[in-house]
Amino acid sequence: MSPHSKPNLSVCQARKIGDRESELRLSQNEGMKSSVNKINRLTQAEYQQWLNDKASFGQVDSPFGVVSLCFDSSGVSRLSFGEDAFDEFGANLSRDNDLAQRYIDEIFSGCFSGQLILMATDFELIVWRTAMAIKFGETVSYQALAERIGKPKSFRSVASAIAKNRCGMLIPCHRVIKKSGELGEFRWGREMKSRLLDWESHTKR
Repeated sequence: MSPHSKPNLSVCQARKIGDRESELRLSQNEGMKSSVNKINRLTQAEYQQWLNDKASFGQVDSPFGVVSLCFDSSGVSRLSFGEDAFDEFGANLSRDNDLAQRYIDEIFSGCFSGQLILMATDFELIVWRTAMAIKFGETVSYQALAERIGKPKSFRSVASAIAKNRCGMLIPCHRVIKKSGELGEFRWGREMKSRLLDWESHTKR
């Protein structure tokens, strides 16, 4: 799929909207912020237990080549651009490319409604939630993000929290750039950051 092509919205259209909460979850026209309503924050011990008991991984195609996911039936914990078997976890993750592909199709079509399963400090959680409120196709500076969380002098700490994000797209750290307009750093490289922003600028939501 070309980065400028529109995702297959039939993934979204196939869903039945049963209540107002579902409508809010699927309202991607308001940006990625409404596609994830819940963050399940786990302690380190809880996260390890989750890895051992529930987690799976998959490597599947996306508009940006192969992406790797770590997830369970309720949602996603990590989304990496490129091949990643998440060996650093030290867990024997089962592979489920079918569910991974479904999640990726939903994420890039704008109708993913699962939860995020994360470990985070209080500060990281605030920064990531605020980043999730940046509308699809828009960007903000690290300084502006710091102002949004009420800590205008903490933009370096904000940048550090953004850098620790391991769940691309769902926590859209690629939308956070330097005040000068330069792209700044990105875990998966500046070229990928540029491609994501370019794709969003050409995609109607």
